[in-house]
Amino acid sequence: MLNGGAIQFTNRKFMSSQFANCQFINQNPAQLKKWFFTACGMVTILMWSSNIYLLKETLDIYGYVAGIGLIYLLSGVFGLLLYIYKTAGFEKIKNKNYDGFIQSFTPLNKHTLVIYICLIANNIFSSLSFGTSPENEVLLQVIIISDMWTLLINILLILILHYKIRNAISFSAGIIIGIIGIVIACVGFNFNDINFVKYFTDYYYCYFFAIITALAWSYYSVYIKKYETMVNDDHIFISALVSGLIMIPCSFANSKFNNYGHIENSFRSVGLMMYETIIACSLAYYLWNVGFKYGNAKAISNFSILAPLLNICFTSAFYNLNVMYNIIFGSILLICAALFCKHGMSSPVGESLHQISMQNKIYKLYRDDVTPKQIGSSKQIKQNDTFNTLNNNTLNNNTLKNALIYDEKYSEFL
Repeated sequence: MLNGGAIQFTNRKFMSSQFANCQFINQNPAQLKKWFFTACGMVTILMWSSNIYLLKETLDIYGYVAGIGLIYLLSGVFGLLLYIYKTAGFEKIKNKNYDGFIQSFTPLNKHTLVIYICLIANNIFSSLSFGTSPENEVLLQVIIISDMWTLLINILLILILHYKIRNAISFSAGIIIGIIGIVIACVGFNFNDINFVKYFTDYYYCYFFAIITALAWSYYSVYIKKYETMVNDDHIFISALVSGLIMIPCSFANSKFNNYGHIENSFRSVGLMMYETIIACSLAYYLWNVGFKYGNAKAISNFSILAPLLNICFTSAFYNLNVMYNIIFGSILLICAALFCKHGMSSPVGESLHQISMQNKIYKLYRDDVTPKQIGSSKQIKQNDTFNTLNNNTLNNNTLKNALIYDEKYSEFL
């Protein structure tokens, strides 16, 4: 018979130790589901790494600013319609349950506003940095600089999520190696190389956009981890919609970024736009978030460290570029730097993340008007000052006092 997703043999003569201990058979549905969402997160990284070429092709056809505006505008509309359908929003509107319809969206507060701003900035400036770069060393250098987030995120984890430095030598070495890797990738082994000076002078805006991209994605990754339970999946599509609404009016301005492109093959043009809208934007961001929510966040995070090398390999292969040794070496150093930093840090021990988790959990339960369930047999919420203040000032539902601060989902980050 089946017991917890594993096969249990009641007849001893059919029992085989090798067969009974088979890993696949002993996996319960929840574990297999977790593997599936983990794979979704990893596939997203590969999708983004291979998408730079297709994004540039799309922007060459529709124009830099107009193309970015169309991609995110259509993606936002498409994603929001699916989200409203998924959350029974159309039924709520039909039944005039407008309060329930509004509550299904991410509420706007100072924390979620930062998440929105960071994701919008990443959408706009990452597309601009790749789209405006010429197909030569500049593009590869811009990719390395935009992937600097693998290094910056470790610093923000300490500053914002209060991670501890358990090995100062390893963490410091990671920061130094990362800086050296970026310099070598851009300048080369010969620090008197005049090519970088020429590239930087002619395409300074590409490097500037790449730096903003790295900062925006770093902040977004940390804040979405800290306030995960305050946001729903709709924030992805709302951010895309706002990004499109910002860029469409800008496409009418007189700027060198407003190259209006050349639509020669309508079938190819529509196909590229549909791919960027539905697959590379809406679906990719959605898979990334569900991967972190329901999959193995640590495995996805470790795999994402390979982004600099993956981006360089895919882009150089698509454009048939001769990759300089310094760029490959710089991307490898950036990966090593992230590993050194991760090794030198430890998750906060004590109540810092516990309190964040507790506050976010209670906030979500209160907002959704859901009676909290006891998870496992964990300890109850500690009656500390943080909870008392939150309970007295925000919550009037006494049933929330029975909520627990421990959740297996959060234990991965602790």
